[in-house]
Amino acid sequence: MKVDDLDPSIDVDVRTVTFAYEGTEYEIDLGRSNREALAEILADYVDAGRPTRGPAATTRRARARAEAAEIRAWAAAHGIELSDRGRLPARVRARYESERAH
Repeated sequence: MKVDDLDPSIDVDVRTVTFAYEGTEYEIDLGRSNREALAEILADYVDAGRPTRGPAATTRRARARAEAAEIRAWAAAHGIELSDRGRLPARVRARYESERAH
């Protein structure tokens, strides 16, 4: 179960929010009220800004590689043998995500 990173007492409708500042991408888990507060704070800046293209694809690839490494480490700790490279089996990813959600 996720909890709000700003207020750990909030554990309902918590979602991961990603944002970037000064070239660094961040993610934070926020409940509805804190997501709305963040959106309100950023609204003027988002309205005045413009979307970018390019580096996000690299960031997504890097994040995917990091997640794959995390899943492989988790699998090894749970006695599941996987190759060091290549696509992760869907059943392993599903089990990892299921256990992570609890």
